[in-house]
This record gives sequence, C-alpha cells and structure tokens, in this order.
Amino acid sequence: MEPQNEFSCIRVNMDDMASLEEVSELYFREREDECIDEDDSPWSDSSSESGEDERYNEESEMFTGTSESDLSEEAKVRTFYENTCNCTLAKGDRPCSTTLSLDDYSDSRNNCLELSSLELDLVILGAIQSSLNSSSFSVSGRSESQCNRSRITFYYHGERICKKSFLFLHCINKNRLCSLVKHYRKNGLTVRVHGNKKRLPSSTFSAETVENVVEFIMNTAEEQALLLPGRVPGFKRVDVKLLPSVVTKQGLWKTYTEICLSQGQLSVGYSKFCDLWKQICPFVLIMRPATDLCWTCQKNNNLIQKTANLPETQKAEAVRAQEEHLRLAAGKREFYKNCCQKSKENINDHLQEVDFSVEREPCSYTGTVHYSYDYAQQLHFPANPNQPGPVYFKTPRKCAIFGICCEAIPRQVNFLIDEGVLTGKGANSTISYVHYFFRRHGLG
Repeated sequence: MEPQNEFSCIRVNMDDMASLEEVSELYFREREDECIDEDDSPWSDSSSESGEDERYNEESEMFTGTSESDLSEEAKVRTFYENTCNCTLAKGDRPCSTTLSLDDYSDSRNNCLELSSLELDLVILGAIQSSLNSSSFSVSGRSESQCNRSRITFYYHGERICKKSFLFLHCINKNRLCSLVKHYRKNGLTVRVHGNKKRLPSSTFSAETVENVVEFIMNTAEEQALLLPGRVPGFKRVDVKLLPSVVTKQGLWKTYTEICLSQGQLSVGYSKFCDLWKQICPFVLIMRPATDLCWTCQKNNNLIQKTANLPETQKAEAVRAQEEHLRLAAGKREFYKNCCQKSKENINDHLQEVDFSVEREPCSYTGTVHYSYDYAQQLHFPANPNQPGPVYFKTPRKCAIFGICCEAIPRQVNFLIDEGVLTGKGANSTISYVHYFFRRHGLG
C-alpha cells in the first residue's frame, strides 16, 4: 500500500499541490541543514557562544507580557547581559557574568527590590561576613606583611563573581557597599542606625515655648468661645469650643507675638502656631460665617432634585436654568469686583486728606465711590446660647442691624436699632441711615 501524500486530505488542484510541495521541501530542508551545522560546530559545548545565544533566546520569552513598570528593569538586565562585566574570573578568562543566566539576574534583582532597605542591608552584611578577609596580616610564601586593605571575594550560588556583577545582582551601588563594609568592621553584624535618629532638629522649640502657645489658645477660648450643649451641627467633636467668626488665626498669632515681645519671650512663627493649634487644641475651632441663601438657587436645586424620575427633557431644562442663573450671577459678581477695584484706585490720594472725626459737605469730592448696604438678621438680647430655664419661656428683646460699607477704604458702619424705635425696613428708614452715613462717615 502506497503511503498517502501529506496533502491528499486537502482538495486542491495540481498546480496548488505542486506549490505546496515546493514550499514544504524548501522550509524543512533549510531547518535540517541548520540543525546539522549546529551539531558539527566546534562551539557546541555548554559554554559556547551559540549555546549562549540559544539560551538568551529561550530566556527572553520570560519577559513577554511584562507591564510598563517592568520595561526599564528588563532593559537593564538585557543591557548588562549583552555588555558583560568585562572581567576574567570565569573559566577560559571569560567574564563572570556569562556564567549566569537571565533568570539568575532577574530573580536576584526582583528579590532585592522587594526587600526593604533594612532587610537588604542584612543580606549584604551576611555576604560581607562570609567573604571579608578580616586578618591584619597577609601571608605570601614564607613572609608575612601587614595588610593595608581587606579584600572581599564575592560569590553567587557557589560561582565566583566580580564586584560589578555582585553590585548589579543586589541592586546597590559602590558607595552603599563601602558604607556597609565600614559598618561591619566597626560594629559587626548589626543593623545600621541613622545618625539623626532620636535626635531633635536644631529648629525645635522648647517645651516652655510650646506651653505658652497652648496656654494662649486656651485662654482665648475661655474668654471668647461658645460652649454649646450636645453636638454642634457641622462639627464631629462633642467638646468643641467655637470662637466667633470675626476671629482669625492670623490675628490671634499677631496678638500672641506682641505679648511675647513685650515679655521678652521667644515666639513661634505663624505656620508653627497653626500646627500646634491643630495638634494640641483641635477642639478649639472658629465658627464659619453664615450667609443668606439665594432664593433662585434654592428653587433651582429643589427642582433638579425633584426631576430624578422625570423625562430627560425636563431634567435638561432644570439644569439649563440653574446654569443660566449661575452665569448671570458670576457676571454680576465680576462687575461688582471691578467697581470696587476702580473706586480703590481713584480714592488713594484723597484718603490722605480725609478726617473722619468731622463732618463733610455733600458733593465735596469729585470721583466715584462704591457703597454697599443691607439689613442683617435680627439679634436678641440678652444673648445666651444655652437658654437657661426662665429665658426659654420668655421672648428676648429684638435688635435690628443695618450695615453700610465703603469698599474703597474699606470701612463699615453698623446701625443697631432697638425694637422700640424700629419702624420697619422700608425706604424711609433706609434713606435716613444712608444719609446719616454720608454726612458722618462718607467721603463727601
């Protein structure tokens, strides 16, 4: 029975059959010739160059599929493997780096990179202990001489290697190796300790200076802070002490610095003052300034929340209305800032001649000045946030606040109006307050 042709299972015509047989013959014949040449090569032993090339091609497959973070490490290993260490410690005066494979380099370096700095130091110290010649005399034949330098013989898996290969395998530099050798000669096989450990920096303040800062913050909190019962909304701590919103850390630091200078004591800087406040007195906080809510913003936000289950067209309309309102508000705010800035630039020379202790005639100043005025929320007195028993069942006396601010100076005057003389927030009362401000506190 004739052997079946390897292409007989494929339904092709005679021309295609001839082409396939030609390709098969050329390809497999070339591969057989290559195998014969490799077997007859004089460098066919395990240390041959062709063997190294084959091993390099096989081991290069382990780098396939590496992430971008490993590309630089792969390039380092391949470059060192190709360039070698240029020593002659291996058999046949070959470089010692040729006795190791790419697996050896990658495994050793990856293991060392995974170790912490302290763990890697212990690994190197162990290698130094096993290889360092600690003898102070060198024996050569029948003579002995004193050693000026100690030699280290490096090994890796029983194979002697040079210093360059040892440093590359363990991912360290020459300076670190020298430091570890000096440390071993002086302290033996012990862990290295940094010289600044348990040592305070030269800029550290004394305990007395820190106590003065804490005492100043606590005294300020005792005098001005509000102690509210229970948990205060907006704050996580229960024992929080709230300073008035008019108080700032910058202003308190300036007051603290003036007190220290008057008493001849050392003061801390502003950043250190804030750090000590945050670390030691985190329960002393400054209240956030309250403000009136925009009615249009509130309505638009409520409308957006209610359109969660509505069609997309209504959602888009609600969002578009809010965006349009915010765009107009941003334009108005920018116009207001420009007006304030122009008034400040025009009033600088005139402020040097203004005396606010005397009245000024109307229209005595030729220029543009920007004023802002509005009513604030009413206050109640006597004010007591804890609301003791008798006060809880009574209605406190009301006090209205009307403020006028000249942004060019800037300077603000507040009018406190008792409920006995309060006539409402109409145009007549507003014009009276503004007229009084122009006459007594205006710029003319």
